[in-house]
Amino acid sequence: MTEWRLIETAPKDALLLLACEFMPNDWRIKIGGWREDVGGWQIFGASWEPTHWMPLPAPPTGGKHMQDDHECPICAVPFKTGDLCSTDIDLGICHAECLEGSLVVDLDTGDPVDGPAGIFSYEPPKTQD
Repeated sequence: MTEWRLIETAPKDALLLLACEFMPNDWRIKIGGWREDVGGWQIFGASWEPTHWMPLPAPPTGGKHMQDDHECPICAVPFKTGDLCSTDIDLGICHAECLEGSLVVDLDTGDPVDGPAGIFSYEPPKTQD
């Protein structure tokens, strides 16, 4: 198993497991990555700053519902590198155009917020060797 590393050593070109200790032995762990456009970490469903990271594990293989392609849960079109995407609180990653006009909410609380939803370029998950 890979050990947790200090956030200063994290790569800025991959999705990672990110962690932060809120209180002694009260760790929060989420998936996220570095966003050059905002100069900071984007943590899906959280607003804290990470202190540690580790690579994502390889995804499961096989199984009844497993597919090689990752696809938008709304339009069922597979994601391509560079597609503009956004995160829906219930559906996860979707094409940004599929969520156009949808209510924008805080991913932690589900409360409506003003302003546009965060948009990012899709990058396929990197496999761990």
